[in-house]
Amino acid sequence: MRLVKALSATIVVLVSQSTLLAQSSQPSQASPSTSVPRLIKITGVFRPADGLPAVAVETVTLSIYADPEGGTPLWRETQTIPIDAQGRYALLLGATRPDGIPAEVFGGEGAQWLGTAFERAGEVEGPRTRLTSVPYAIRAADADTLGGRPASEYLRAPGAGDTKDRQANAATAETGPASNDVVLAGTPNFLAKYVTTADVGNSGVFEAADGSIGLGTGATQPFDRLHIRYNNNTGDFTGIAVQNTSGGGLAYSGMLFYDHTNALTQFQGYNNITHEYRINNIARVSPGGAFNGSINFMLGGSSRFLVHPTLGIAMNAPVAISAGAADTGLFVNSSGTIGVSVENTNPAGTAIYGLGQPLDAVGVFGDTDDGIGVLGFALHPATGWAGYFDGDVNVTGVLFKGAGAFRIDHPLDPEHKYLNHSFVESPDMKNIYDGVAVLDESGEATVTLPDWFEALNQDFRYQLTPMGAPFVPYIAQEIADNQFTIAGGIPGKKVSWQVTGVRHDAFANANRIQVEEIKPDAAVGTYLHPQAFGQSTNTVLATPSAQDQKPQPTDAVKARLRAISQKPEKK
Repeated sequence: MRLVKALSATIVVLVSQSTLLAQSSQPSQASPSTSVPRLIKITGVFRPADGLPAVAVETVTLSIYADPEGGTPLWRETQTIPIDAQGRYALLLGATRPDGIPAEVFGGEGAQWLGTAFERAGEVEGPRTRLTSVPYAIRAADADTLGGRPASEYLRAPGAGDTKDRQANAATAETGPASNDVVLAGTPNFLAKYVTTADVGNSGVFEAADGSIGLGTGATQPFDRLHIRYNNNTGDFTGIAVQNTSGGGLAYSGMLFYDHTNALTQFQGYNNITHEYRINNIARVSPGGAFNGSINFMLGGSSRFLVHPTLGIAMNAPVAISAGAADTGLFVNSSGTIGVSVENTNPAGTAIYGLGQPLDAVGVFGDTDDGIGVLGFALHPATGWAGYFDGDVNVTGVLFKGAGAFRIDHPLDPEHKYLNHSFVESPDMKNIYDGVAVLDESGEATVTLPDWFEALNQDFRYQLTPMGAPFVPYIAQEIADNQFTIAGGIPGKKVSWQVTGVRHDAFANANRIQVEEIKPDAAVGTYLHPQAFGQSTNTVLATPSAQDQKPQPTDAVKARLRAISQKPEKK
């Protein structure tokens, strides 16, 4: 449509509570007192600061200032206005006075600003907005008169270059009809724009009846409060571009999220300097309270990766973590009781599987300063294993255990039975050596031991048993230069001998076993094997307080862990 000169005009004024539209219209011929009514039409949307919906009738104060901030109002009025369900309203500024806004308000040369404040708890006057051309037209009311007489009483003298039509119009100007207000046609709910330097048409911005905004959606109801629709198959456009042009160390481009109480609860954005993309949930139980928000990555309505304030990080199968050339594929740093908790509910599955490739790599590595590097629990010892090793196991330190045994397939019935044997225990680091010696013609035998024997052992003990006939053999020469001599036997007969020695190598000397030990304070009242003493509560895990929480060790179990992790002092 063609933009024409009209006696009606429109101004858009933005304030914190609402979006205002001010419109002033005037008839073409009237006396100076009525040619420009000193009323400004204001429409907008009120969104209360307390997050509650606006009531049907609200009280609003509108003030006109000579300054953008501070100062006293040039003029002010308070009105009671109706508000619809969406918070929209309309009013006439100046309607509380018979003659509207006083003419002297716009009598100066400086600019004026409009401030708006709704009279309800928590509301304050928002940032002021500068008034533009339409309200200032009030100040130009005398432009309708020339010396107090309307322009229609004057006749322009025809010029030599005027057309006949213009001369005719000038000649009949006094009796011509009064001009009417011009209404520019458009499409409802579409924002207008200049399509040329003179023509106004529809833009691509559509506002539905519920206040939803559509960009490129046509007149279709937007899918959400803001709906952007476009067609691009090259990947050049993603819908929204956010750019922060600052080069500061804290320059982020992103989004902020607020809850219904107007509290900032989450931030996500990209840092221009560190190139970090950050998702930060800062929701709290209450203002200043503990953080209780979570971040949940879901697929098809199921959680796949959960960051939780108490659980830490929870991942649900299937899960794969792949690392490149970095030393660590997965690093977990926790100050809680459990750093990593993995649960597999598949009876044939594996909770944690470690595979080291190539052959000299480590599948599972545990390291600790004063605690436990790798901990395994068997909740049902009769059927489960706290640890199971299929292959050789190398322990370079001291192995503490409740008991020891070997288990093999039974030699006589390997298909149906096991054969178990217990270890031989001692309070000393004792080695056992034995053999059979044949006595010479003197009834004696010298037994030669390995060349490392005395370097490894000390405090020897001997046991001799005659074979083939009764006699009384004895140790004629104790161990020296890694050999000992048996005598007192019958020539040609045999003697079964056994020698034990206590280790005195460097490792043994540095790691003597303390036979009796006082429990540390943290372990007093707890048991390494509570079931054997009729104490069952120490090994029961706490019942989950919610469905999504995993069982946690009780205080008694934690005390056991502390007791186990505290190594005895070396004497």
